[in-house]
Amino acid sequence: MSWICAQGRERLGSRFDAFVYLSLEWVQNEAEFYEALCDALSLPPGNRGYKLTRELRGKRFVLCLDELEKMAWKGFTQDVRSQLRGLADGGASPLTLVVASRSPLSALFPDS
Repeated sequence: MSWICAQGRERLGSRFDAFVYLSLEWVQNEAEFYEALCDALSLPPGNRGYKLTRELRGKRFVLCLDELEKMAWKGFTQDVRSQLRGLADGGASPLTLVVASRSPLSALFPDS
């Protein structure tokens, strides 16, 4: 995961504004996730939902999420995963997601 962030710009060129690493190990709930996400992407704090989508308009990031299994814990809803999926859906999307987890996604999120 850290290799992707360190070598990504050199290997993939300037198609992306930045390669960003975010470990969920220190994030306790959805509110903290959005705070950490905005901080990692150098966006103003307090963005989520449509405000976050608007802030990301015209930008392109590779977001490397580590410890993804944390999003299956209490304090996280399907809404946050849905927004991430929406922000990473399609060729012109602002986010490209790279995720790391010790468990298969189908086991972590059987609801989606």
